[in-house]
Amino acid sequence: MNHTIKEATVKRFHYDSYDQLWTHLADFIAA
Repeated sequence: MNHTIKEATVKRFHYDSYDQLWTHLADFIAA
């Protein structure tokens, strides 16, 4: 149970960072 929660948190954090990275990249290209 504990392992699953940690894994889900790490995945969510990773994907959030990935989303932000692409958002900044798109803004940079559009600028």
